[in-house]
Amino acid sequence: LSSSLELSSSRDLSYSPEVAVAPLAPGVPSPAHASELQLLQFEHELRLLQLKSSREVRALKARLRQVRAEAERTERGFKSQLESQREAHRQLSLSYSALQQQHSAHNQQLSSERQTGERGAAERAQLHVQLSVTRERALSSEQAAAAAKQELEISENQRKAAVHQVEQLEAELARLGRRVHASEAECSRASELNTAMAGRFAQLERERDTLECAAAEAVNAQRTLEAELSVVRTALSAAEAERARHAAEAETMGSRAQELEALAAHNSQLRETSEEAAADAGERLERHGAELQKVGLHLVELQDENAELLRRRARGMLQYALFRLHAQLV
Repeated sequence: LSSSLELSSSRDLSYSPEVAVAPLAPGVPSPAHASELQLLQFEHELRLLQLKSSREVRALKARLRQVRAEAERTERGFKSQLESQREAHRQLSLSYSALQQQHSAHNQQLSSERQTGERGAAERAQLHVQLSVTRERALSSEQAAAAAKQELEISENQRKAAVHQVEQLEAELARLGRRVHASEAECSRASELNTAMAGRFAQLERERDTLECAAAEAVNAQRTLEAELSVVRTALSAAEAERARHAAEAETMGSRAQELEALAAHNSQLRETSEEAAADAGERLERHGAELQKVGLHLVELQDENAELLRRRARGMLQYALFRLHAQLV
């Protein structure tokens, strides 16, 4: 792009035939070649951007599947643990109710056998110990149930957080998809603009070549007219010298007066013919000069239009670079 801008700035010169017919330097690329290289670079960057976007989408989808699988595994584990703890609590409740029934039966038996003495007191103490142990087990089961309930609440919160994270990932995926569609549409518009600009560059190159050929032909015609004018001037100088020589001979040789008068008339006729030829050559030279000036003005206009197109292309490339930088930052 910088080489194309330097080339366009080097062409914004005042017109001269040497500049018009001079070919491009060997190391300087033509604007069409530069625009073609820029278009290839732009297509390569577009493919890289699409590949990067597809990779990010695949990574986000894989991460979403992983988070969903982890949430499902965690939920199944907590549900199974809660079911097992509920079953243990139910078994402890049944055993506690059975022990209570047994204790009530023992109390009735002790009330009926209060006269038995030490054996009944020992059995009662043993039943009290069993009842305390059962109560401790029931309390521990209740504490375990409360801990399981708390763990279930924690797992529920974790599941909700995982669901929220999944929703955020889905929203991020949708936003990334919209950004990818927008970037693809922008790249399509930029590609169409580059295609149109490349066609315009090729047309300008063909017009420039045509005008350069016309300018070269005009310069060659100008040189031919200058050569003819120099020949006419040489003939006029020779005629003047011949007339001067004849005038000198007329002064020295009075006997050849009639011949000299005829020669003078012939010389005057030759001079008139030479002056007419010189005037005609001057008119043709002026006409070719006007045509060369018109060709130069047309070339200057084409150079200005080419420079404007290059500036627009540079502005478009800069806007695309800014859009891509903004997309990377976001």
